[in-house]
Amino acid sequence: MEAASGTKGGSSGSPVIDWQGRAVALNAGSKSSSASAFFLPLQRVVRALSFLQKSIDSRTDKPKAVHIPRGTLQMTFLHKGFDEIRRLGLRSETEQVVRHASPTGETGMLVVDSVVPSGPADKHLEPGDVLVRVNGTVLTQFLNLENLLDDGVGQILELEIERGGQPLSVSVSVQDLHSITPDHFLEVSGAVIHPLSYQQARNFRFPCGLAYVADPGAGVPRHAIIKKVANEDISGLGDLVSVLSKLSRGARVPLEYMSHTDRHRKKSVLVTIDRHEWYALPQLYTRNDSSGLWDVKPAIEPASVSPSIAIMEASSGDGSQNDFGSEAKKQRVDDDSLDGIAVNGSLYGSEFKSDDAMATDNTVLRDFEGATALSANASLAERAIERALVMFEVHVPPSCSLDGVHSQHFFGTGIIIYHSSSMGLAGWTKTLLQFLHLMLCYPLLLFQSRFLER
Repeated sequence: MEAASGTKGGSSGSPVIDWQGRAVALNAGSKSSSASAFFLPLQRVVRALSFLQKSIDSRTDKPKAVHIPRGTLQMTFLHKGFDEIRRLGLRSETEQVVRHASPTGETGMLVVDSVVPSGPADKHLEPGDVLVRVNGTVLTQFLNLENLLDDGVGQILELEIERGGQPLSVSVSVQDLHSITPDHFLEVSGAVIHPLSYQQARNFRFPCGLAYVADPGAGVPRHAIIKKVANEDISGLGDLVSVLSKLSRGARVPLEYMSHTDRHRKKSVLVTIDRHEWYALPQLYTRNDSSGLWDVKPAIEPASVSPSIAIMEASSGDGSQNDFGSEAKKQRVDDDSLDGIAVNGSLYGSEFKSDDAMATDNTVLRDFEGATALSANASLAERAIERALVMFEVHVPPSCSLDGVHSQHFFGTGIIIYHSSSMGLAGWTKTLLQFLHLMLCYPLLLFQSRFLER
């Protein structure tokens, strides 16, 4: 419900009283750019409260996890006046039937506004359809429709509509809204990926459940929908985890995605599966409704794990080149920055290649003294320093603020001084010195041996 009440901060949860002194809703929020406020209808709040009350054990007074049924058709309606509905083709006899069966003062009817692809109503309803009856009863109000949906999960609703003046009858199954609400997500290479929720699917006009990037990483921007990895179709988070588990260390594979702002053009990046330990191992988080926490477990079995994905190149169609300088290291890649350029966003350097160069760059990756996979043309210094480089993020608490330092959040590149003999600048420096010592002493020993022979 919406009204111009001028709600201020701190009012959330307070009762909303109508002109007759009746509590009709709970205050939920307001719009800062106007005087509009938004309320939760009290009928729906009371229904949810009754489920919560029934979940409390009278002997222990301890609440348990409770399931509050919520139904959906994966579609949205708008309430429009009779004058506007007539322009959609509503027949006069239908209008008279609706006016006679509705409460006094009814001003309009429900009209289909949007339908989510692959949802229960897809292929049955279209935008502009006028809802006349549900299960044989004239229905013109949102709350009555919500009651039918929430109490009819798994059931079939018979909808009578008018489309362009033609009466139609359709049967639609009510889906459980909780079944399409994300309850798990994948964290890999700094990215957070979860199934596309109904709310986002409704906004973007995508099917629910697709692999949706909520937080960017591995060169894929926020709000992206991952479509292919290693030329395999990705229809959901399970497919993505399955493909990642099959990729070997050092593999360079294409990743194809699309953006909600440019849904008709697919973009691609070339990613490398590595063992840099820049990020934690891929983790799968699952919501635990009993504990109220998120259970975490490795997303990929240890035997096949490839801990992180580092973005190597982002390919484009025209093969142009660009150089962002040092700003490219800290700038989060958005939709436009990957369009029309070829980027090397490797964590240990910045190099830009055209599509032609990238297509012919099939350099075999190999290891050096236990180091991670690198290009064969990497220098000795790059091989030694590569394992010590990390990306770090610092949040300075307000109590530690310093004069002259205006930012409290820093993001950039760091270097590990010492972690172990195989990780950190100190450990690699020792190994490098031993290697150089051997390389320098070997010619002397060889020369000395030949001199003694003579």
